[in-house]
Amino acid sequence: RGDGLTGLDVGTGTGVVALSLLKEGPFSRVVATDDSPQALTLALENAGDHHLTDSVEFREGTLFEPLRGEERFDVIVSNPPYIAEEDRESLQPEVLDWEPHGALFAGPEGLDILLPLVEGAPRFLNPGGLFAAEIGEGQGERMVTALEGTGAFQTISVRPDLAGRERVILGVASS
Repeated sequence: RGDGLTGLDVGTGTGVVALSLLKEGPFSRVVATDDSPQALTLALENAGDHHLTDSVEFREGTLFEPLRGEERFDVIVSNPPYIAEEDRESLQPEVLDWEPHGALFAGPEGLDILLPLVEGAPRFLNPGGLFAAEIGEGQGERMVTALEGTGAFQTISVRPDLAGRERVILGVASS
């Protein structure tokens, strides 16, 4: 896979995002973390199905805990839990009944994972690197403030999904 980019997928679940980086992007190596051993087992199976086990490393632990202090990445991505507990009743039954609740809900405002994710990302991001995380509708302003608060990002933006809802927070690390 050569000298491509390095990526970190925090909260990888079944590995879809990590494996997509390797299949679709110029990535030579991706580290993917998750606190669920069951999810990591599925992620490893998925990597094998796509012949990517040599380029991805799965590690068990919460957020950045599984990383070594000196590790740095060109891109950090995450599709973390971001749904507020109070929004539980508004979810479609096919989501609520099939998705693990730990992969959906993140405290009263849905920020219990996102905020520590933003706080920890600069330590592991290369200068000029990209941070990208999925967010919920109405969380954009708070997440922009959180990224600004780290002092580590030169460019910050919120991107909408196809329905026009706030969906992704992006930050480019200062060089």
